[in-house]
Amino acid sequence: MTLARLVEFRAAIDAPWTHFEPVRLGAVPPAPPVPPAPDRYVLLTEGGMPALRLDLYCDLDHSEREDATFVGDWLAVGYGARVHLVSLSLPRPRAPRSIQLRSYFCGFFALPTERALLVASGEDVTLIDRTGRIAWTSPMLAVDGVQIERVRGDYIEGVGEHAPPGDCRPFRIRLADGTVA
Repeated sequence: MTLARLVEFRAAIDAPWTHFEPVRLGAVPPAPPVPPAPDRYVLLTEGGMPALRLDLYCDLDHSEREDATFVGDWLAVGYGARVHLVSLSLPRPRAPRSIQLRSYFCGFFALPTERALLVASGEDVTLIDRTGRIAWTSPMLAVDGVQIERVRGDYIEGVGEHAPPGDCRPFRIRLADGTVA
């Protein structure tokens, strides 16, 4: 039986989360002896019980979109201009991985059967496989935001904003390699 997993983003935390040893992700500023408060807390509960606390630090000056999803044995967290992958395999032997995007994070689009995850940024789409590796990154599809609408057969379809606000143009790229179709 698989326990229900829930991920929540918060600006502040209280007990019992304050007693958890955090996994720090992103641009953690040096500040001995205690790091400063993170930009966001990401809390994972399994079966209604607290399981994992992530402290997110962003290296951007402005607020960005945030989201979390699961791919393979990873929890993927998108925030700022990065996607962080945290192993959920017990006893969590793998170190977190951070993937720097070319632009700010826009959203996730999970492929069926958790075989891979599409990441939309402000400019392009990246495919992360179930092992947490980048399979490909598309060419530039927009200048101010990419939205994946659907995967149809061997193609990914969506829109990209070219001249904000409102100049959105459709795109179609190949699922196999991210090239424009």
